[in-house]
Amino acid sequence: MGGGSGVIVGGLVAAARFPARPDAVPRIRRGTVARLRGWHVDPAAVEIAEQVVAELASNAVKASGPGGESVAVRLTAGEGRVLVEVWDRSELTSPRVARPGEEDESGRGLWLVEALCEDWSWYRARSGGLVVCAQLVGAIVPPPRGPDETPVPLARRVAPTRPAYPEPVYPVRFSTDPEVLARVAERLRALDDWDFDGAADVPVAVERVG
Repeated sequence: MGGGSGVIVGGLVAAARFPARPDAVPRIRRGTVARLRGWHVDPAAVEIAEQVVAELASNAVKASGPGGESVAVRLTAGEGRVLVEVWDRSELTSPRVARPGEEDESGRGLWLVEALCEDWSWYRARSGGLVVCAQLVGAIVPPPRGPDETPVPLARRVAPTRPAYPEPVYPVRFSTDPEVLARVAERLRALDDWDFDGAADVPVAVERVG
């Protein structure tokens, strides 16, 4: 994704592994909707994410073939966006948007994803396999308070005391070049391990808040 836009820093993250079978796709859809609603993501974004994850999961199952063991899904929400990533073990194909004709019954998956999302891309996972990711606008909207509810003050985060480090020998230079940031983002994503050893076959296997 251009300019490193696919990296959401400090967001809510959930991931799970599913059997690489067509009957897993409805479960992935339901799990995605449940998780994003649990995070209080904007309902319009949840509806779009449901369609997107269904298309990507269907493609992943097809790419896995009859001998495929599993596919994996990871959701990230934060910074006003939702990132949907779907992993499969395939190594042979690179995802491309097809332009189907009006009478074609298939081939619209990534075309629909491209139409619904801000951006989409794909990368090779460090542990093998291919990940297709799609980013869409979706803010986390806190639920409305009732008339008798008093707002609970938020806890303040106290910054830890940092140890003193020696000054660097060479000056530190920060880059804002979009191409450089995009390459860095792709390499960071490639560090992800999509093996999910021991992950439960449930809508949420891993969750962290940063």
